[in-house]
Amino acid sequence: GNKNLQANVTISGNLNIEGGNLRSLGFDILLAGNFNNTGGTFQEGTDKITFNGTGIQTISAPVEELFYDFEVNKSAGEVQLNKDINVQNILTLNGRNMVTSSYKVSLGTGSAPGTLVRNSGYIHGYFERYLNATATNYLFPIGNSSTYLPAIVRFSNITAGDLLLHFNDAVPGDNGLPIADSPDTVRHAFTE
Repeated sequence: GNKNLQANVTISGNLNIEGGNLRSLGFDILLAGNFNNTGGTFQEGTDKITFNGTGIQTISAPVEELFYDFEVNKSAGEVQLNKDINVQNILTLNGRNMVTSSYKVSLGTGSAPGTLVRNSGYIHGYFERYLNATATNYLFPIGNSSTYLPAIVRFSNITAGDLLLHFNDAVPGDNGLPIADSPDTVRHAFTE
């Protein structure tokens, strides 16, 4: 059946959705445990879910999980993905990291780019953003297991769409080169 939030909620354990629909109806969720969707539907409305536990927190779902506003506000531990997530409106990183493994964090929808607010923490893994504006600095707060290694992309000409980035620790060598983007050509990779 359907379960509707009637107010903002604080959950000190896990949030388990085992069937039916959980409708947030615009009310916020403060979560200290894991987000487990094993067969129901989370209808995010216009709420914010904040992960604030002190240990590792996981997000599990049978398909890509949608969130409206999403915040990581942790003093210890990380948020680990066991499925892709899409943040439609605002992604806020206020402490600690998100680890995606082979999954990804997506920000924005096909009609709006979403907003990124980063104070601390980053995404260790795949981060995808919907981009639709020229002369705009788009931050990709990515890194590896120990270091924040952000990328900022800016376009002078763009066709709206998604851009997926992740940091790769391996030395790429000259694979895929040369890359020609008139008037410039990249012929060799620099390594330290």
